[in-house]
Amino acid sequence: IREWLATLAAGEPERLSRFLAIHHLGVKSLARHDPEMLRLMLPWLPFETTDGQVSLEEFARAHPVVHVTRTVEEYRQVAPIAAAQGIGVVNGGYAYDADLVHLLPRARPGTVVADLDTDTVTAHLDPVEASEELALAPFLTTARARLEPLGCDVAVRAFHPVTVPALYLEDREARHERSLAEEQEQADELWAGILGSLRSTGPRAQLVLNHLNPLVRKVAGITDQALAGTAVEALYGQALLMSQRPLRPADSALLNRAFLGLLEWATHPAAGSTEDKR
Repeated sequence: IREWLATLAAGEPERLSRFLAIHHLGVKSLARHDPEMLRLMLPWLPFETTDGQVSLEEFARAHPVVHVTRTVEEYRQVAPIAAAQGIGVVNGGYAYDADLVHLLPRARPGTVVADLDTDTVTAHLDPVEASEELALAPFLTTARARLEPLGCDVAVRAFHPVTVPALYLEDREARHERSLAEEQEQADELWAGILGSLRSTGPRAQLVLNHLNPLVRKVAGITDQALAGTAVEALYGQALLMSQRPLRPADSALLNRAFLGLLEWATHPAAGSTEDKR
């Protein structure tokens, strides 16, 4: 099979492309266990990346560090932001893709591969001015208190694209902690105690608000704590939906509550006027 594919690559590249469009999964499976197959197919096998559908050979030439996610959800939540910040990311959530990316240095010596984590993403986001962050302190206090029951922290950064109001970041360790917490809530007393001993104060999920986004600036200026909290819940829900991750029952309840809460405020005769409500 390897010899036949090599013949196609050398003399019939269009035919090879048509073949891989249908059978790329089988070829990736072979390349995972055959170093020669991996080297041969590097310029041909397609991968979903922040540069589009490209080969690992082309992608590695364009990026000094090849970052890879382990799940499709991880990729979707960071892809627009990573692309705007110039971070090269490969979606490793599909069958064999993460393994092949990690084998890349063997087939292409000198290539640097790294798992993408939340610290890498946040390190590329610009901090806001100290004076502006200080002015946002009351709003951030409200936002963190509202999302605390969901195990989510809140931060403010400035990043592109400006059209993205908020980014939800959750690495594997944070998901593990969240899973333990959910199981602990549903377990009996003995098992809950065992799960509790396994939990740590490690990484948590994070909602990163985009200070460049006009909507976030307006929300941050809301003085009514109840309305500000509802708006933060709406931004949290929107960020979850943008990542296309499965929603927990608590997340679905929050989305419903935030939607109804904003409708109530929008239809109130004195919406947005705290003095009139009093």
